[in-house]
Amino acid sequence: MLERFITGLREAGESDSSDLAEYTVQCMLAFASLSDFLKDPQRFPNKDINRVVEQMRNLMARKKIPLVTGNWDVPELSFAMAERQGRKMPILITPKDYLAKVKSDPIWQLGMISAKAALIKDYFSGMIPDPVGTSNEVRFLTGAFCAETLLTLKKMAGEEGIKRQPSDIERHVLAAYPKGLKSLPFGLYQPDLVIFSSSTPND
Repeated sequence: MLERFITGLREAGESDSSDLAEYTVQCMLAFASLSDFLKDPQRFPNKDINRVVEQMRNLMARKKIPLVTGNWDVPELSFAMAERQGRKMPILITPKDYLAKVKSDPIWQLGMISAKAALIKDYFSGMIPDPVGTSNEVRFLTGAFCAETLLTLKKMAGEEGIKRQPSDIERHVLAAYPKGLKSLPFGLYQPDLVIFSSSTPND
């Protein structure tokens, strides 16, 4: 199942990046495919990741967080704040070479989506006031969710007999968070502390 999914991503047709409308659609489809995979317990057996990615997609469906594509100079998928009519609005930004990144290393891009989903969850729960902050808590949270995803994918690959060499950045994250979410300090990860109400930011 994992091999079929990854092969499908890598074999997808090339998109013309000079056609902004087409490229935007293809980026959105790639993001949707990756996040659909992560939130599906039948395809990705990790309830913590399933739940947090589904929460992220629910927020996006309610148009609280648009996926912004184009010629953005960001290294990876990024959660940020944009100014609009004097009001701050949370957005997800894809790097300008997002489709190439998905094709070349879909495993890492799955980890990136989980990391941003965790950040979004805690931002809308009021636990993180600034999504672009680089506090230890934010680094711990996003790193552990990324590692949890990578560990699950590693287990799935082993069960399917898929042989692959992890990238340097994967090895770095797994060395920092060898037990995934269990590597987090006590009390930092609170999966049930999510409140989507009129009191959440930007409502």
